[in-house]
Amino acid sequence: MMLEKAATLLKDADAILVAAGAGMSVPCGVNYWDRHAFKHRYPGMAAKGFLYPYMLIGNGELYANKPLFWGYMAKMIENEHALHPEPPYHNLRNLIGTRDYFVMTSNADGLFARNGFDRDHILTPQGDMEFMQCATPCTHQVWPSETFLAPMRPHVDPATQELTDLTLIPKCPNCGGEMTLNLRGGDYFVEDHWLPKRHQLNAWLSDHITAGKRIAILEIGAGFNTPTVIRWPMEMLALRQPLVSLVRVNVEHPGARFEIPRERFVGLAAGVVETLEELCDRLKVPKMDPELAAHLAEERTWDCSGCPPRRAGESPLGPGMLPPGGPGWDGGRGDRDGADDDDDDEEEEE
Repeated sequence: MMLEKAATLLKDADAILVAAGAGMSVPCGVNYWDRHAFKHRYPGMAAKGFLYPYMLIGNGELYANKPLFWGYMAKMIENEHALHPEPPYHNLRNLIGTRDYFVMTSNADGLFARNGFDRDHILTPQGDMEFMQCATPCTHQVWPSETFLAPMRPHVDPATQELTDLTLIPKCPNCGGEMTLNLRGGDYFVEDHWLPKRHQLNAWLSDHITAGKRIAILEIGAGFNTPTVIRWPMEMLALRQPLVSLVRVNVEHPGARFEIPRERFVGLAAGVVETLEELCDRLKVPKMDPELAAHLAEERTWDCSGCPPRRAGESPLGPGMLPPGGPGWDGGRGDRDGADDDDDDEEEEE
């Protein structure tokens, strides 16, 4: 019943706004709790006592060790670049079809662009690992990460995970100081190059709504790690605009905090992969070949046994590296202070 309602809302829409959180990346192998893949990919890190990527987030000791930090980052980003084609992205793109669309995602892994989505229609308000910036910053300019990371990789010792040629540690081309990935993590974050895309999304929404077009938001895997970036702005957009509906896919938190009219909201407490496959079936659009999808899924399996339990609502991609923020629709921050209230969630979810 709920899946049929979701399929109808998507079918009847003139345009699709994809709003994706961490849960969209997890089935593709980007999992910060994965012991098995971490040990396999980074034996040098495992030898130093690191068990899974979660342990590295906000780790001052790692950041202070520049050869280890950059050796790890160079290989980690290379591994993420290999994640295509991915069944969830393939099937999602087919669901959209020829209709106009826009993507807004809190993920910085670049998987949308590498899986067939137009970069000109993707907003990543939390940054993107495709770019680097001055850590100070001395300038608002950003540079392609691969300019700095690709030369490092032949000089990363797999036994230690350390960069052996220290002359390759990135230095700002403008001031010669330290560099960092272009990810929102504090006042140093350079976001000037993202602002035009934010204005573009707002104009896209305004143009469709003014023209009387129906927009379906397909929100996938956006929880309470940073709800002001994806989750609450999407709810407020659907609440305020009668032409906007919201289809939420979230296995743990399918409900809505705000009272969106029932005819324009559906929450699916189901996994990303199976939901997108079932929507493809119901809407009679092609999906990825089952044998290829099964092969890729087997490659993306993970082992989280022995990891410390996650807090309620915490993303499987790790803790909140990135503070709340994000484009527009101030109601996304308006009525609540941003704290996760599990009791309220349980009462309001259906």
